[in-house]
Order: sequence, then C-alpha cells, then structure tokens
Amino acid sequence: MNKPLFRIEAERLAAELGSTAEALLERSLRPILHPDFPTRECFLPDELLEFERRGTLTPDRSQHAESCDTCAAMLRSSSWSGAPNAG
Repeated sequence: MNKPLFRIEAERLAAELGSTAEALLERSLRPILHPDFPTRECFLPDELLEFERRGTLTPDRSQHAESCDTCAAMLRSSSWSGAPNAG
C-alpha cells in the first residue's frame, strides 16, 4: 500500500528532528484543531475600522494587541503606518 505524500514527508522530517511522525503531525495540526483565536478579547471588525480611522487604541485594547500576535498582525496590516508592533 502506498503512503500519502504528507506521511512520507512527515516521517522524513521527524527522523531529521529526532521525533516521530505522529508527534510532528500532532504539533502541526494542533492550531487547526484547537485554535486559540479568536478569544473574547480579540478585535471585532468594527474596532479595526475605528482604529484605521482614528489611528489610536484605548490602553486596554493596546495591551491586548501587545499580547495577541494575531490581533497585532491585523493592526499592522491596516493602512495606518503606526500600528503597534507585537512580539
């Protein structure tokens, strides 16, 4: 029986890293199967639009942007060049 290409590559990479294909695949799939975004604190679309209009965040929202890579990336991708830089 032929193995799927993803399995062959997972086995090759796992051997290179000194791991198992199962562990490698589990680590790779964890963010998809158990996402940590969005949380209750993450930015809503209207907040992102308001940020683009005003160019500022309240202190509590700025603090969230510093601790959430995904929200920080959304702010950085806005047209305003002074978006906070997280991480």
